[in-house]
Amino acid sequence: MESTSEQPDEEVLSECSDVLRWRPFSNPYPVQRRLDITLAAEEMLAWLSDHRRFEPRHHRTGWASVLKELAQAVDDLGPRLRKALEPHLQLVRTECDRGPVLVADDRTVLRSHLAALLSQIGERGSLYAAWLDVLGRFQDSNATVESCLAIRSLFWNIAKSGGRSQQGLSQSICGVLVDDGLQVHLAMFELGDIQEPRVREYPSRANLSAGERLHLVERLIMQEPTAHHHVIWHAFTKATIDGMQTQLGDLTLYHGPWLVDVAKMETPPTWVELPEELKDRESIWGITRFPENNDFVLTRTDLGRQSLSNAPRVAGEIVDAIVDLAKYRSGRRHNWTRLDGHLHAVDGRFAGGSMSFHEARSEVDVIPSMDAVIDEMEEISSRAGGASRFRDSDVRKWSETLNWWREASAGHDAGAVLVGVRVLDSIAPHVQLADWDSYARRYLLWSNVRGELLHAIKRSIEDGIYSNRLTRDGQATAEAKQAIERKIVKHGRKMTYFNYEEAVSQMEAIERLNEPHTVAARGLRALRRRLSDPSQSQAWISLLRDDWTTRAARLARVRDALAHGGPATEESLSYAAKFVRNLVGSSMYIVFDAVLAGDDILARHDSFREDQTKWRERMRAGLGLTPALFPDLEGFDSEDGDH
Repeated sequence: MESTSEQPDEEVLSECSDVLRWRPFSNPYPVQRRLDITLAAEEMLAWLSDHRRFEPRHHRTGWASVLKELAQAVDDLGPRLRKALEPHLQLVRTECDRGPVLVADDRTVLRSHLAALLSQIGERGSLYAAWLDVLGRFQDSNATVESCLAIRSLFWNIAKSGGRSQQGLSQSICGVLVDDGLQVHLAMFELGDIQEPRVREYPSRANLSAGERLHLVERLIMQEPTAHHHVIWHAFTKATIDGMQTQLGDLTLYHGPWLVDVAKMETPPTWVELPEELKDRESIWGITRFPENNDFVLTRTDLGRQSLSNAPRVAGEIVDAIVDLAKYRSGRRHNWTRLDGHLHAVDGRFAGGSMSFHEARSEVDVIPSMDAVIDEMEEISSRAGGASRFRDSDVRKWSETLNWWREASAGHDAGAVLVGVRVLDSIAPHVQLADWDSYARRYLLWSNVRGELLHAIKRSIEDGIYSNRLTRDGQATAEAKQAIERKIVKHGRKMTYFNYEEAVSQMEAIERLNEPHTVAARGLRALRRRLSDPSQSQAWISLLRDDWTTRAARLARVRDALAHGGPATEESLSYAAKFVRNLVGSSMYIVFDAVLAGDDILARHDSFREDQTKWRERMRAGLGLTPALFPDLEGFDSEDGDH
């Protein structure tokens, strides 16, 4: 087995553990925008299985887009994984180079190569190669945060492809990397190094060397995925069943209050056959986590014995599918509301899940003292010349457009894509353009690039300020950070303001206050290089422009597929929805800026475009990215609110 050429130090292992940790519910890192090799291959396979006859006039662009993303994913691979997959990669890349017309005409060759590639990706050797790339990336102090997060995402997608439990493997790997006594103990038990786990007798630290821990991680990664018996419990309100129990194959439904009462009995009735996991009274999970009201049904989905990367998700999709179809056929769409939460039993014992079952929160809590809506109402009324301006048909029309856009896109990615493109299409004629794509490229591309630059600056600075990974003198460092924060961030009564110029001037000082091998310090190092070196600044801008172009092509591909019965994978749909929400937010901002003031929509768009052109001209004039973005040193800009 190949190993790393250079032994990582403790700081590298700590950073790797922190970033690699699997967070299914709360991920503090931005979602990746590029499809990695696993996602791009699955998307390409979906297109190769498209039942529609290929018509170049209608389908060439979509095919070209997905082929380009697959080629990009191949280029993005790290050296070890590329070497492990090389024979299949070369065959796939050769087919991609043939172009959409030839590939669509004979799909069997690429389909066969992709199936072989995905099979190879699911092998343990590929996961190990990806792990070596992860270590290599984190050992490189100049690697950007984006590249580290991308290789993290790829690692977990490969683990998923191989049927590995992402959460379980994460707990083991990340714990072992930092010498956590419990996780080292459990890993050694899982690998057969000790006969039985004594979880109450382990030290807080296992005192293994870095080399010993890395060897343990390698063995965990190369271990054959273990099959377990998975059972998932869900709860529904506004639901009833006939009797106390209903069996629907592998799905069992229970009258919730009755089952909880029976499970609590010291000696349940002999005619009741309790599921094995409910007999485990020592588990911190189990019946104490079930709802306590008198109106709920419990569902038990038995997935059998198999190796699953995310058993709760699989079970959730099964139970939602049958319940949603039954609600549709019965016409009772308000019945059977699934509560948030689940319990997961493994091999007859509860092993995890949610702390409780509860209704989904449909509204975000509002803090009256922080409600800035009235301030915006006053600003809008002042600019519009009074509330009577809203009698104007144009204002009402665009207000209605905004309302149905937000309703259609709220929480629904497919709705966001279809309706979002429709909104952009409705704006295009007002600026003398034919469709949403030409409109977005002319008026929104460079504002989006500038927004990405500003967001990256703000995020890197905030990560540095609020990171808890400080240099050795913790108290003094914390006080120094607080002093810098007071210069950069101003908290008003209802709004928070961020001083970009001050933030840029404090970058180096903030970086010195963070441990070097942390996401915060890594982001600040990359930001300082990009802002100080004109060639790196230009490369960054070009990267963001190319990224925007790829995302626009993906949006077009996904939208056309949704509208005309074509393929769209879950990940591509999610990425496209995020992108179109950004585009619609920017476009509606410009439109309302015009109609509230009674200005021409085209004139306001041209003015907006001119503003975006100016910072690019300053950049081309050799002024550097910082003066290009902040020519007037205006200081504080509001950071709150949404469009």
